[in-house]
Amino acid sequence: MINKLKYILIFIYLILVVSCDDTVSFKAPLDKEYVMYSIVNGESNSQAVFLGKSYDVSGFNPFSNTSDQSIGDAEVSFIINGERYLFQDTLSNQFNNERFSGPMHFYVNHKLPDLTISTIKLNARLKNGKELNAVINVPYFSLFVFEQAEIGIFKKMEKNYILIKWKVKGATTEISFLPRLIIKYEYNNGKERKEMIKVVPKNYILQGNYLPVFPQASKEELILYQKSAVDRAFAEISIADTNKSHYTIKGGAFEVYILDINLNQYYSSINTFEDGFTVKLYEPIVSNINGGLGLFGAYLKRDIPVILDKKYIESFGYKSVE
Repeated sequence: MINKLKYILIFIYLILVVSCDDTVSFKAPLDKEYVMYSIVNGESNSQAVFLGKSYDVSGFNPFSNTSDQSIGDAEVSFIINGERYLFQDTLSNQFNNERFSGPMHFYVNHKLPDLTISTIKLNARLKNGKELNAVINVPYFSLFVFEQAEIGIFKKMEKNYILIKWKVKGATTEISFLPRLIIKYEYNNGKERKEMIKVVPKNYILQGNYLPVFPQASKEELILYQKSAVDRAFAEISIADTNKSHYTIKGGAFEVYILDINLNQYYSSINTFEDGFTVKLYEPIVSNINGGLGLFGAYLKRDIPVILDKKYIESFGYKSVE
C-alpha cells in the first residue's frame, strides 16, 4: 500500500462566520458523518478498508483527539465482476501513530482475484443498518514504457535539470500520473538504526525560507526536476546533524503512480499550490462514498532505478554502499 495514500481519518471544516452583531464564530457545527476509505493497489491480491466516524475537538487541532473513531463489526465486501468477496474485521496498530491507546479496526482480504480491467463495488453495512458504498474502475493500459532504463545523478551534469519521460498506450479509463523521486538511506548513530527515504521536490521557491514544490497529479507524461532541488534535498537529509557519517545512501528510485479519476480529484483538491503565495483557509471535501464521506480509489505503479554517483554522495559527507 502506498504510504503517501494512507487512510485519512478526518474531514474538519474550519470557517469564519461573522454575524450582524459582529460576533465571530471560528468553527461551524460539525455534522456527524460515517467515513469509509479504501485505496486499491490494482496489482495486489491484498486490500484494506477503513470505516470510522467524523468527530469534533475542543480546539482547532484535529490531532488532539486520542479516542479511536474506527468502527468494527461491520459487513464489508468487494463485488468484482459479479463475485462477492468478504473482508475480515482486524485490529491493527499500524496506522494509529501512537495517538490512540489501542489498535484500530481495519477490514482486510488477502485472497482477492486478479483486478486487471475490473469494476469494483465496495459495500459496507454497519450493525445499526447504515450502508455505505462506492464503485470504481481499476486503471488499465496495454503499454507503459519509460524513455530511459535508469536515471543517473552526478556531481557535475551537462544540464541543470533532470527530464524524465514515459509513454502510455491503450488506457481503458481516465487516468493521471503522480511522479515521485525518492532517495533511500540508512541512519545509524551506533545506538539507533533506521531505514528511511527522502522524497525529492521538483524545485524550491524562496519565500523567507526555501519551500519545496512537489509534482502534482496530471495527465502529462513527463516531469522536470531542477538539479539544484536534488542537491538541496540531499543536504536536507542531515540538515540538523553535524555528523554526516551517520548516513549511508543506499540508492534511489523514480516512481509513477497511475491514478484513477477519484484519486486524481482528491490529489487535485489538496495539492501544494504552485505559486507559493496562495493561502488556503480550508480544503474542499472530495468524496465518492454514497451514504457518507471518504474515498474509494485505485492506482498502479511503475518505477525505474536511480543511480547515484559515489562522488556525488560523498560530497555531502555521506557514506555510499560499496
